[in-house]
Amino acid sequence: MKKKTAIQQNLFGESTPMPVRRTRIDTFTDYEGFTEKFKPRKTTDDCYTPAPIYDAVLRFINDEVQSLDGLRIVRPFWPGKSYKAVDYPANCVVIDNPPFSISAQIVDFYIANGIRFWLFTPHLTLFNFSNRRCTLVCCNADLTYENGAEVKTDFITNLYPADIWVQVSGKLHDALKAANKLARPVKKLRKWSFPPNVATSAELGNYIAAAGEDFTIRRGDGVRVRKLDLQDGTIFGTGILLSNERAEAKAEARKKAEARKKAEARKKAEATQVPLSERELKIIEGLSARAEEERA
Repeated sequence: MKKKTAIQQNLFGESTPMPVRRTRIDTFTDYEGFTEKFKPRKTTDDCYTPAPIYDAVLRFINDEVQSLDGLRIVRPFWPGKSYKAVDYPANCVVIDNPPFSISAQIVDFYIANGIRFWLFTPHLTLFNFSNRRCTLVCCNADLTYENGAEVKTDFITNLYPADIWVQVSGKLHDALKAANKLARPVKKLRKWSFPPNVATSAELGNYIAAAGEDFTIRRGDGVRVRKLDLQDGTIFGTGILLSNERAEAKAEARKKAEARKKAEARKKAEATQVPLSERELKIIEGLSARAEEERA
């Protein structure tokens, strides 16, 4: 049977045959699929902040950095809205999560216009702002934003005294860790520990294959089990009840795998230290001499 085709008129006036894949009924009944195409796609610039996380930031600033009493908190970053067009009164402070791709120009705009700010920023790019007159707040908080993006987060601010260049804050890290759990509660799954005679795909994959070791189970070496008789639950993904000989072989393979994994971890930990140049050593001597003069 010949495949039906339809004619689609393109912008250049040519007619292009196209396969007919959907009927008019399909189109009208799949309204959600139709509208989904026009929804804006969220990126790391759309990391909207969950309320518990934002509230934890406000509490930290108020308790540890600067009182927010009498200050108007401004949140200028919204889709389709320019942060430059927002009204910034004299008593305001911007505390918000900006589009990360334009953070540099935002910080420059606020510094140039004397606007107080406390901005979220990715942890790994924090020191990109070390050439600006602001404080880099390092707390390395693992945060999950409203769009599901998981970002290690720090902050850039001009709320600290001007001479504080970098502020490492374990207190803020702990506060945001607790807030992140509150914003995204994790359902705790019951964990089972099995005797050596039970093999699961998780154990064989995570502890033997992932470390580069081999192990074989032949038909007749075991039987398939969904749960153990005395287990209050089931084995996730089903398991295999092994003979004593195969259980011992599995234990030996796992032992080799763990030793190999530890050796690889030690090798990764052996970082190559970069030596300091003569020029850098002179800079350090000057900094040290200045510090001694200030103490004296």
